[in-house]
Amino acid sequence: MKRLKNLREIDQISALNVALANGNVVAQFFEAIGCDAPADAAEIENRSLDISAIKFLLNNRGLRKDIHDSKAALILAKLKVENSEKPWCLSANQVQSIIRHHLQHNKALLEFLDKDQAERMRADPHWWQADSYQTARVHKVGAPDFLHEDDAQSAFYRTELRKRGFKMRASV
Repeated sequence: MKRLKNLREIDQISALNVALANGNVVAQFFEAIGCDAPADAAEIENRSLDISAIKFLLNNRGLRKDIHDSKAALILAKLKVENSEKPWCLSANQVQSIIRHHLQHNKALLEFLDKDQAERMRADPHWWQADSYQTARVHKVGAPDFLHEDDAQSAFYRTELRKRGFKMRASV
């Protein structure tokens, strides 16, 4: 919040617009700056990999040259996967800890939002109450049953990555 407060005090900045993300942050950004979004903006969004892709990458760690290499993940993210599920990997205790840690910052953020946005944030229990995440099925990423891959899905990923020049071993 200190950075936002500091930005408010810079004479060269005529307006500071702070908004909650509403799904597709790319399209939202272009709208905020008053420009036409690129034609593919509807396809560009910050989304998680589905569970099958995460399992595949965890079981094929050699696809990444180092921890910052995301080429394979970016390719898998563009593939259309039927019945894909996005993983939730935070326990109730972790969620509670995160909410508690960010509570004061979340309250301070309200003063930077317009009236409608602030009301939307106040009304959304996900900002304030850990129990609002109770229905999320928690996936234990390190558990052996999590790492079990669907053979057909893995074969699909291997084929797609080979088409794009990745060298894949026949079996894991």
